[in-house]
Amino acid sequence: GKALVQHQGRTILQGEKVGNLYAIRYNAAGRSVSDSRSCAATGSVDSAAALWHRRLGHLGFGSLERMCRENMVTGMELDRGSLAAASSRICEPCIYAKQSRGPFPATGHKAVKPLGLVHMDVCGPMPETSLGGSRYVTTVLDDCTGLSAVAFTETKDAIGKKVRAIFEALENIAGRRVKEVRTDRGREFVNQTMGDYFSNKGIIHGTTVGYTPEQNGAAERLNRTLLEKTRAMLVESELPQQLWAEALATANYLRNISPVAGAKVTPHEAFMGTKPDISHLRVFGCAAYAHVPKEKRNKLEPVSRKGIFVGYEHGGHYRILFDDGSITKHSAVRFDETAIGNSRMDSDDDEEEADDGAGMVLPSGGGGGALDGSNMDIEMAENNSGPSTSSGQTAPPRGQANMPLALFPRTEQSRGGGGDDSGGPSTSGGQLAPAGNADVEMQDRRYPLRERKRLIEWRREPNGRVTYGRINAASTGEIPEPSTYAEATNGPHAEEWKKAMDEEIAAQLANGTWELARPPEGTRLLPCRWVYKVKRGADGEIERFKARLVVKGYEQRAGIDYGELFAPTSRFASLRALLAVAAAKGMPIHQLDVSTAFLNGELEEELWMQQPPGYESKDPNQACRLKRSIYGLKQAPRCWYVKLVAALDKLGFKPSQADPALFIKKDENGIVYLLVHVDDIVTTSDDVELIKKVKAAVGEAFKIRDLGEAKVFLGMEISREE
Repeated sequence: GKALVQHQGRTILQGEKVGNLYAIRYNAAGRSVSDSRSCAATGSVDSAAALWHRRLGHLGFGSLERMCRENMVTGMELDRGSLAAASSRICEPCIYAKQSRGPFPATGHKAVKPLGLVHMDVCGPMPETSLGGSRYVTTVLDDCTGLSAVAFTETKDAIGKKVRAIFEALENIAGRRVKEVRTDRGREFVNQTMGDYFSNKGIIHGTTVGYTPEQNGAAERLNRTLLEKTRAMLVESELPQQLWAEALATANYLRNISPVAGAKVTPHEAFMGTKPDISHLRVFGCAAYAHVPKEKRNKLEPVSRKGIFVGYEHGGHYRILFDDGSITKHSAVRFDETAIGNSRMDSDDDEEEADDGAGMVLPSGGGGGALDGSNMDIEMAENNSGPSTSSGQTAPPRGQANMPLALFPRTEQSRGGGGDDSGGPSTSGGQLAPAGNADVEMQDRRYPLRERKRLIEWRREPNGRVTYGRINAASTGEIPEPSTYAEATNGPHAEEWKKAMDEEIAAQLANGTWELARPPEGTRLLPCRWVYKVKRGADGEIERFKARLVVKGYEQRAGIDYGELFAPTSRFASLRALLAVAAAKGMPIHQLDVSTAFLNGELEEELWMQQPPGYESKDPNQACRLKRSIYGLKQAPRCWYVKLVAALDKLGFKPSQADPALFIKKDENGIVYLLVHVDDIVTTSDDVELIKKVKAAVGEAFKIRDLGEAKVFLGMEISREE
């Protein structure tokens, strides 16, 4: 049964009978957002429409009114007065995110059955690497129902595997097979592997005419819609662009439960046959308080942990980002939807004044291992306890059969642990080195939209992690990192970048990495590019301008241009154990790094590369014949590891059985430990003279920088007290 409380003909409270009581589902629409940049429609204290506009990823008010009028979803109650008041005001994040020039043209015929025609497209590379290490997003759109799915990948090479996973999941749900696919002529879709897959499955593959994206207008329009929602949510939440995949996955989730043009029902209902319940939706980026199970706390610790809401999972779970950088799923969560952006931090002002060093840390896609990104979750939510409401009142238990599909990969999230009340972090990690450009770091970004006294700064640490803290706007003196050779040589720091490029070319020539020659006729040349980075010290001061010549490894062909790829990197557990032993025994810890490490690897394949931009020879028919590995090659990490193992073996070091990146030398003089993470090395021994001899020996084999006693390793500051 139900109990309704009405005022002037309007339902203000609704209760559902649970046992012998009526549980009230309270809608905290009366709250307003204190951040002046948030949706201006929330200025009205009773504007429920503004809150739902934000919960639905800044859905247009016309679509919002249609959802309500045509009863397309359950769990949402709005009146026309609230809609009229909200739609008459300007939503600033929408202006920043959605302003456009004109519509995409209509495309071809309309499929009459689910999966009769599927549109696909790839968007990327994105300006920032996501938490899962991705740079590209693949979008899949069912032409008949409008249902969409997304998959994230580090390179275009992995797209085929993700597409097959999406197709299999959709086919299992629909009980039908994909019949026709429409894409552009990108190599990620038009290649031997995808061709064989389409042929074996009996799928018709139609492509557009070259350089005419308008012919794939449905996919292009989907990309635009998802990016508009993503931008709006990131703008309002003031979260860094490194969270683009989290926001885009949420945008896709919300799109599937929102109206689409020309359809009477939502894509979710059209595909699944059930009306979605959206009562669980919350504003992306708002403050979230996750319940900590008693098994994970003692009797005196808080029962809740504060974080930031960054998405949905199947089964009514929420994805919460915590201050240690972990993202875990929770079902028992209380939200403060008024705390978003700067206002999310206001409650911590006193704390931050006392300790400016406190801040949130977001892990990079590299570090101790790479996400495998192999699982695509497209499934119905199971029956379990429903999510909590924004007021902190726990919703009564209810079935989840009409919960929306979570159409995004579960693996696209941060590695982190702890705090999960529903099974721990839903990620998987390995110990593979990032393929190719392990040394290529992405540039810093700042995201203030206007000048203000206090901003939230997102700052990348040496290991790629991102931290935020409060800063004064006047103190930001950023040096832009160019993305092309033309930008570098025509910018304000052209002299510094030119010197850095000269040093890189000189190092490669001295190392014999490549030589200029005329390639045989028909030889495939791998393209290359410059990557620029301002290297800073522990205090943020500029140490040097760094330029790296990187081959575009995504152009390589498996089995032809490369074979084995596996290369281990050190485990954080090994580093912690090594530091613990050194601290307990008072052993000194020294650090060194190998300059241009990947250039030392020896290639087994014959590869040719285009001449470096800005350093072309007078003979345009010449190319670079690669004699050694180079940054960007898929096999570069493995080539370097094989070379390093051989060199250390000559010095008497053997890899540990527990961690192949930990090398140990034990003889009558003592024991020396060497921990390697790509080109960064820490070494410790009970005899400092042994450490000096080891560094000298490694220096004879490779060009190194002796950094003395270890201070910062993989973004962690190492300090010791006597």
